[in-house]
Amino acid sequence: MSEATWEKSTELAQKLQGRKSQQRWLYLAAGLALVGVVVFLVIQGTILGSSYFKTVEELSTDASLIGKKVRVSGAVVQKDGKNDVRFDSDTNTLYFSITHIPNDSDEIREGGGLGTVLASAVAKSNELPTIQVIYVNREIPDLIYSDEPTQAIVEGKMGEDGIFYATSLQLKCPTKYADDIPEQVASN
Repeated sequence: MSEATWEKSTELAQKLQGRKSQQRWLYLAAGLALVGVVVFLVIQGTILGSSYFKTVEELSTDASLIGKKVRVSGAVVQKDGKNDVRFDSDTNTLYFSITHIPNDSDEIREGGGLGTVLASAVAKSNELPTIQVIYVNREIPDLIYSDEPTQAIVEGKMGEDGIFYATSLQLKCPTKYADDIPEQVASN
């Protein structure tokens, strides 16, 4: 058997060295871009995490928030012991109002918990800052028709007309989950 040998020409060696150099720069650029994205996400998460939502009072007193996308939390105003909501099926529009509740966990804890704070806000809704909310062409959660004090977290924009135009709606009713052991869990 004979052995075959192959030698790289100087020209081929230079081409291969140039490709390795290009790959190093490409990997370096991709790494820097990845680090930049991670830093951006950490900063963005910190900013958003520091203020998950605004209160009704903050929204109604800060004119700089008009027309800007914000998330607001408040207690759904009640009338005659039920959430005061109106749904127009012709336009698929939900109308309701929310009143101020605190944003601070310690203040909620001192107030007796979220259920107690919501009930107090609903009872004093004519004394607290309140905003009207319009929610159009979206899925309507059944909890909006509750007779229990309900927290609404809405995202959208405050109009110059003083109405909040919501693009998303989340509801919480702490008394619905007050049992220590729900029946379906206890029976298993």
